[in-house]
Amino acid sequence: MKAAGASCETEAGASAPAFCLRANRGGGTASNDQMNVPKVLGLLLVAAQLSLIAQGQESRSTPIFKFETNEFWLNLHHFLYVLGRAENHARDAARAAVASAPDDATAGLVGLTEKERNSWADAVAAYAKGPSQKDLVFDEPLAALTGALAAAKDAKTPPSSEVRTALEQAAPIYRKVWWPKHEATNQAWLSSMRTLVDRHGQAVLRLITHAYGMEWPASGYPVHLSAYTNWAGAYSTSGNLLVVATKAGAGTKDLDGLEIVFHEAMHQWDDQMIQILREDARKIGKLLPPDLSHALIFFTAGDAVHRVAPEHVPYADAYGIWSRGLKRFQVPLQQVWKPYLDGHGTRDEALAALAALVAAESKQ
Repeated sequence: MKAAGASCETEAGASAPAFCLRANRGGGTASNDQMNVPKVLGLLLVAAQLSLIAQGQESRSTPIFKFETNEFWLNLHHFLYVLGRAENHARDAARAAVASAPDDATAGLVGLTEKERNSWADAVAAYAKGPSQKDLVFDEPLAALTGALAAAKDAKTPPSSEVRTALEQAAPIYRKVWWPKHEATNQAWLSSMRTLVDRHGQAVLRLITHAYGMEWPASGYPVHLSAYTNWAGAYSTSGNLLVVATKAGAGTKDLDGLEIVFHEAMHQWDDQMIQILREDARKIGKLLPPDLSHALIFFTAGDAVHRVAPEHVPYADAYGIWSRGLKRFQVPLQQVWKPYLDGHGTRDEALAALAALVAAESKQ
């Protein structure tokens, strides 16, 4: 596409965004100094990126994330939720992040009395008939319930809700059988993630806040840990509630996990970013397609972690996310957002160009 009435050619002859660097576009023969301009500019861009990363490593004294691990009710809630979905034969119950939950439950039931097994089964059935039929992210009042259970931490009783009886019924059994293992899993995940955040967090934070032009919470962003969450392995929902699964198979370990916690926290900026993109589309008489802001997060978070840890393969590339409804955004992001992340042009220019590429014609 053309921005500001101009474009520049790549080696393959394809048209690149107008905010790519150009040298010696006039006639005549270039001198050696002129021919080296792109190389020099490239080195300057690399230096700028390294400087940005270095600044990020020194610029913040408060924690980036506030990890919460001692949340008994939240962990029980998620365990019953995924077991209820398995009992309902929900399609997502077979996803890697939750597929092991029924076997986990079965192994724990072996040492229980018949009365305890029946009580546990009743609690799972209550979830299967209620919360497990809903989406943790989008369906109210489930999102509000999850937030309240996170706030309750390890209180004597859970907050009032439609599943309070089920939670209270299951609590002593869960505390005896599964909670010690789940809590240990949370702590092990946290120990590993803290090492990565200490090593790379400041640099990644600097890159994503610079790219988005947004502010990060001064006191740090809360991250709640749960052995299981939902089929995705991590999610964020209303009230800036961010929950990450710590069990094996959730796709949240090592550098993948680092990308995921930043990714989910970036949803705090959804309203602002969607508004900017929607206005850009409106200016040219088009409609903003759904999921563009999510694709933008996948691309930006993955790119940032890859820059500070080159061995990391961005999550969307490694796990085939682009083919799950986001394929239409992949090439436009490469065309106009990647050059911006590399140091070309401004955020608003890149977002306007992106909206122009992907927005749909408005129906009159």
